[in-house]
Amino acid sequence: MEREWFRYGCACVLAFSLVLPGLSTRAQSDTPTALATKLDGPSGLALSERGDLYISDSRQHRVLRVTAAGIVSVVAGTGKDGYSGDGGPAHLARLDTPTGLIVRRDGALYVADTNNHVVRRVGVDGVIATVAGNGKKGFAGDGGAATSARLAHPVDVESSTDGILYIADGGGIRTVSPSGTMQTVSKLTGLALAIDHLNNLYISQSRKVVKLTGSGAVEVVAGSDYLGGDGDGRKATSARLSNALGLAVDTEGNLYISDQNNLRIRKVSTDGLISTVVGDATYSAIHNAYIPKLYAWPTALAVDKAGNIYYASGGEAVKDYAVPQAYSPSLGAYQANSAHTIAQTVSDIARGVVYGKDATYLPWNGARFIFRKSVDGVASPVVGKLR
Repeated sequence: MEREWFRYGCACVLAFSLVLPGLSTRAQSDTPTALATKLDGPSGLALSERGDLYISDSRQHRVLRVTAAGIVSVVAGTGKDGYSGDGGPAHLARLDTPTGLIVRRDGALYVADTNNHVVRRVGVDGVIATVAGNGKKGFAGDGGAATSARLAHPVDVESSTDGILYIADGGGIRTVSPSGTMQTVSKLTGLALAIDHLNNLYISQSRKVVKLTGSGAVEVVAGSDYLGGDGDGRKATSARLSNALGLAVDTEGNLYISDQNNLRIRKVSTDGLISTVVGDATYSAIHNAYIPKLYAWPTALAVDKAGNIYYASGGEAVKDYAVPQAYSPSLGAYQANSAHTIAQTVSDIARGVVYGKDATYLPWNGARFIFRKSVDGVASPVVGKLR
């Protein structure tokens, strides 16, 4: 399986909270604020305990940090692909298509440096190091030092509460112990990972999502072997998915899935029922809210402690739809906002105009934005700029 968002281009939805000092970074004088930052294929996102947002800006071979104030800085990568810099400042190192990433509670950042076949760590002091993989593509090294092992295009990382680092590798699910030893815990291959407070690991397998427990048991939690997009309101195991590309788990144990080809973000609640939380542009009796419409492929996901959802969505191919439609409670229907052209609509979004919780947001002509859907249903852009 391969991650498919690079065919389309995308943007990510993310959350913010209190701004405190974090990883050492290099400020970007040409892109000082989030809504003035050009992204190119962001494919991973993570939130720190301090509330900062981290973005894998994959096609620009760098990792960005965005504070709650919207200030952007480079955490890792020079913007040019390569493999260099270990032992020095991360913003002077070279990465090659970073994808999944996490921030541990101690503030250290871990990044799947996909095309270098390694996982990198950036400490709070800003120094970068390789913690898994030797830079050579392969599948070997179990029982030895993780830095001597071979990986094959790792695409995501996760971390358990007991310090185990999980890696979604081309040959299976690999782990790195706190002492630095590599092991393979499953031959399952995955597009994305998420972990809950009980250290159950969720693995996206395109058409379904499985759970790997600490005892090694594997359980299907959503989807099946068949493509489709039905199932809302029923048990998630009877639903159908199509390229489930991003995963996130909230503090209550609810699972969120980027159901990419169905243009939806779906939620599997703790009772096992599945529903759509982004992607319908209709009233949801399940959530008692109007759900924002998606016209492009969602990818990476994150959910903050308050339940705000952040997701990546965008695509150059989608540019011919009408302007956002606003729901009129008095009329009980959607009305097109004919006063805006498509270009003006996108310009408004880039400037931070929020059309409302029932709005249809539109990627247009290669635009890539990071959106945030709050718990009250309001979707608004937080990072991104027209190209």
